[in-house]
Order: sequence, then structure tokens, then C-alpha cells
Amino acid sequence: MTQFDANCRQALEQIAEIKRVLVSVEHALSGDQGKTILCTSATAGEGKSLISASLATTAAQMGNSRVILLDLNWYQPAIHGFFGLEPIHPMEKIQRTDLRDLTSRPEGYDLDVLLAPTDHGDHARTGSDLLLIGGQLIDQARDRYDLVLIDAGSIFPTNRMMMDPVMLARMVDGVALVVMKGETPRQAVKKAYMSLEIAGVDVLGVVTNQRKRSQSS
Repeated sequence: MTQFDANCRQALEQIAEIKRVLVSVEHALSGDQGKTILCTSATAGEGKSLISASLATTAAQMGNSRVILLDLNWYQPAIHGFFGLEPIHPMEKIQRTDLRDLTSRPEGYDLDVLLAPTDHGDHARTGSDLLLIGGQLIDQARDRYDLVLIDAGSIFPTNRMMMDPVMLARMVDGVALVVMKGETPRQAVKKAYMSLEIAGVDVLGVVTNQRKRSQSS
């Protein structure tokens, strides 16, 4: 088998795995209206943004009629990079503008995406301020879409300048906890899972990312 063949096989296996994860997640939430699923991880760099984007694009390709991906990891956003897009709206506009006027549609995908604000690097607001904005966006998305995927920050290390993913998780129907295979310390995963459980969050399951750790969150 050539390296090209090996790469193609790996890509097909990853696509199949994402489809299995998506079906499992949707089955776990069967009967709920306006499904909202948040992806987080114990630590940064485990590939949760990649998983979030993959779940959203796969859901759209599988025929879900209205799918949106919200990037609510405003401290270290990564979703725009997966689609070759750039943030276009400042935080103030996102706060006061209807969601339908804020989304982008990546070329080739029947999918709406809310990107992080252009001034995401300006951390003048605290996480509690941002949570109010995040909650409003989730509520709007829940009312208008069949499936809402949310990319949140990692649970650790905690940072008062970011939207707390545990608090965001309390606003959604279920959470997928992404773990980097062979790299994430078992204790970190256990601690993250317990944090979500104590908060009363419905953890739908753990999604294993087999790609090598990168700078993306």
C-alpha cells in the first residue's frame, strides 16, 4: 500500500467514525426539539474544534435541513481557519444583531457558521459578560435550526476572560467531551468529566481524536 493509499484509507475511516459519532449523539437526544450539542475538552489542543467542524459539515451532508455551527471559543477561536474564512463582525455587533444577519455560509457546504468576533483578542470583558451573549446566541440558534453544534473552550486551565465551557454546557442538550488519544492525561479527563457531571450537564460521551496534537483548540 502506498502512502497515498494509506492517507485515503485513513481519511475514509475518519469520515465513517464522525458519522457514527453523529448518529450516536442524535440518537441520545432523540425526541428533543432544537438539538444543541457542545464540544469541549479537558485541555487545549485536543482537536475539539476539528471535531466540531467535522460533525457540523457531516450533519449538513447527511441531509439535516438546518444546521449551524457556533464558535463560542472567543478566547482562542479556530473554526474560521477550517473553512478558510475570517471573522467579520465586532463583538458589539454580535451582541445587538439578530443571528440571521451574523452567520456565514462556507463555500460548498449547506451549513451556517457563526464566527468569533473580529476583536476576540480584546479581553476587556469578563467571562460572565460573554456568557450572557453566548446564551442569547444559543437561544436564537435553538429556535431556528434543527441541529446546533457549538465549539467551546477547553475546561482547563480556567480563565476568567473566556466563556466558561461548563457554564455554556448547562445551556445545551448534551456535551461531547473530546480526548486526544494517547496524550491527554487520564486524571485531566476524569477531572473534566466530574466538573461537567457536578454541574448537572448531560455528557453524551467521549469522542477520541486520533490526530496528532496541534495548536488548534
